[in-house]
Amino acid sequence: MADDKSTETQGGEESSPWAALGWGVFMIAMGIGLYFFFDSWEQEGGAKRINAIVLLLYKLLGKTGVAVVFSGIGALMSISGILGIARKK
Repeated sequence: MADDKSTETQGGEESSPWAALGWGVFMIAMGIGLYFFFDSWEQEGGAKRINAIVLLLYKLLGKTGVAVVFSGIGALMSISGILGIARKK
């Protein structure tokens, strides 16, 4: 087969670079949002419900670390999407 299967998902559908870009931007926004969430939590105190994995990241890395991890993943996904868009042109 001459087809490049590296951009296909398990269902056989081709993954869109626009989707990767969108998810990347979402992850960057999530990192920023989590930073402000943890900042307000530290100032106000009290109990809040949060995902266990995010809480573990917070306990290990702090609010800045959580923001960097989420934004870093988002940046990599965005770069992947941008390169995919450029490759299609």
